Parts: sequence; C-alpha cells; structure tokens
Amino acid sequence: MGDGVSNHETQTRGLDTERLVLVPVLSLLLLASVADLWSRSSGTDVSDASSTLTAVDQLLRVCFYVLMVTLLLSRRPSKASAGSRVATWAAYLGTFTPFLLLVNADPVRSRELTGASIVVITVGLGFSVYSLTYLGRSFGVVPRARELVRTGPYRYVRHPLYVGEFISFAGAVMAVLSPYGIALFVFFVLVQSFRATQEEGVLKEAFPEYEAYMAESGRFVPRVPTSIGA
Repeated sequence: MGDGVSNHETQTRGLDTERLVLVPVLSLLLLASVADLWSRSSGTDVSDASSTLTAVDQLLRVCFYVLMVTLLLSRRPSKASAGSRVATWAAYLGTFTPFLLLVNADPVRSRELTGASIVVITVGLGFSVYSLTYLGRSFGVVPRARELVRTGPYRYVRHPLYVGEFISFAGAVMAVLSPYGIALFVFFVLVQSFRATQEEGVLKEAFPEYEAYMAESGRFVPRVPTSIGA
C-alpha cells in the first residue's frame, strides 16, 4: 500500500482495474491447473508417495486459484486505499514474479531434492489456502483496507499469505536450483516486504487499533511474548 490514502467514494467512481486484470488471468491459471490435475490424476499411482504428493499440490493450487477468483469478485468495499502508483505496481509485480522462474525451468537431477521441493511447495500452498480462508472477503492484491482480520494465522503474523508464498516459492527454487532462481527469490521477498510495509501504512490510517495489533503480532514471524523468561 502507499504513502497516501484515497477515500472510498473516489475509488468506486472508476473501473475496478484489479478485477479487470486479475480475474481473467487467474481464471486462465485455474483452468490450466484443473487440466493439469485431470491429466495427472488419470496416471497417478497412489502407492507412489511422490505422485500422490504432486496430486495434492495440484489440488491445492486449484483451491488457491478458486479462492482468489471468488474473493476478488465478492470482496467487501474498501475503506481506504494507497495513493501511491509505486505501491500498486509493486502489488502486481509481487503477484506475478514467481512465474518468472519458468524462464529457468530446467529441474535439478536429484530425486531427493525434487521430492523435498514438492513437500515444501505443498506446505506453502496449504498454508496460503489456509490463510486465504481467514482473510476472506478482505482479500485484495492492490493495497486497500477493508476489514482488520485478527483470527486464524492472522492472530500471530500480519501477513501469513506472504509467508505461505515465501515457502512455496522457496520449494519451487529448490527444484531448479540456480543463481537465477535464488536471485529471483530474494527479489520476490524484497518486493513482498515492501508491499507489507505499504499495506500496514494504510491499515494504520484506517483502523486505530492496528498499532496495538502490530505490537502483538510479527510481520512474517510470530512475536515471542516479552513475559517469557521474565
């Protein structure tokens, strides 16, 4: 989110560019994931752990895209928005950066590393889906304040969806282990960290209680209670 806050009336007069851009793109990704899941399920050997885990990963990916499209279409009106174009561009950049890994998609020749990669990706996707179910109709890509969510994983960290994305992207990088992949992961973390600071700025202006919430929760890692060891 950005440095300034624009009011909701200004936002609603214009086109919802976020929906116009993201819903078609995410719908295509959803269809591709469904097709991939269907083709893999017909030849999946349930006795093979790797194949089963890959199928679970694909199913979670379908759930993730279904949730994103559904929540974009049904989300609540925003109460405040970032006024910075940089914040908006960062939001789109962070959303699509992981796909740049496809430029370097030659997998490593290690069965163990490939298996570990699938496990990490699946854990990350599962946590992302879990986080999205709690974020619900407050979900958005461009930084805006809709409702302050403090339940589920949001009780402990302010950006659990990003945490899930970090984990799944790290797993994908493991599968193609290369300097390019590692550099792209670092870039992704930096962009998402910038997005987090922008979102927090808008939420602080929209919700007076947000600063107290920040004192109780970590950005990406849960806070250790100060009373421990006292």
